[in-house]
Order: sequence, then structure tokens, then C-alpha cells
Amino acid sequence: MTNSERNETISYISDVYKDVNGIRPRNYNFDAFSDKDLDEFLADLNKQADDQYWEMRTEQAKSELKFMKLINDTIASGAGNRETALRWIIQGYDNGHIDGWTIDGLLIQNNIDYTKYGFKIKAELEKVVQNIFEESEEDNVELTI
Repeated sequence: MTNSERNETISYISDVYKDVNGIRPRNYNFDAFSDKDLDEFLADLNKQADDQYWEMRTEQAKSELKFMKLINDTIASGAGNRETALRWIIQGYDNGHIDGWTIDGLLIQNNIDYTKYGFKIKAELEKVVQNIFEESEEDNVELTI
């Protein structure tokens, strides 16, 4: 491995290490590592990063199923349809206070933010919230978003 390749590998190790552990590596003398040791260290970090990724995706998938169940249970408990269920869910979050952070907070709390499903739900909730605001304007009620 050339010096340039070693430096790139050490830089990449630092980035992956930070992804896995939340901090940059300290107390490692990478200059003393052989090329083989660097490659093995990086392979181990990559495995840890992959394991963390799949663990996170598994948890998000479980959370998505749980939120789908919440919607279906809300429909079954009297909402009657998806839009009304989402209205009840968003109105029941944060003691009924609705502002610009409410939707994101709900998605974060349910671990579905930054997922494909979460983005779909966010778009649906934005329409629901817009309808709530339009209805409140008709009724002369002040809401902030």
C-alpha cells in the first residue's frame, strides 16, 4: 500500500469509526499498523457498521408496522377512514397543540422519520393539518404552524 493509500485508508477508518462509535478514534497509532492490520481493522469496522444499519432498519420496520396498526386500530375504533384516523392521531399528539414541529415530532417519536413510509405519512399528515387549519379559519379559531 502506498503512503497515499495508507492515508486514505486511515482517513476512511476514522470516518467509519465515528459512524460506529460516535467519536473519532483516539489512542490508536495507525502508523504502527501494518497494511494487513489496517485492512483487518477496517473490515471489522465495516462489519460493525453493517450490523448497526440492519439493526436500525429492523427496528424501523417494526415501528412502521406498529404505526400502520395504530392507524388501523384508530379506524376500527370509530374514525371510519384513514384521513380521520390521521386527524385523530395528530390531534391527540402533544395535547392537541399543532405547530410546525408537530408532524416531525410524531414521526420521530414513532421511529418512522426518514423512512420511505415516514415520508409518505408526513405528506398525508401535512394535508390533514392543512385541512384542520382551513376549518379553524372558517370557525375563527387561531392555530399556529
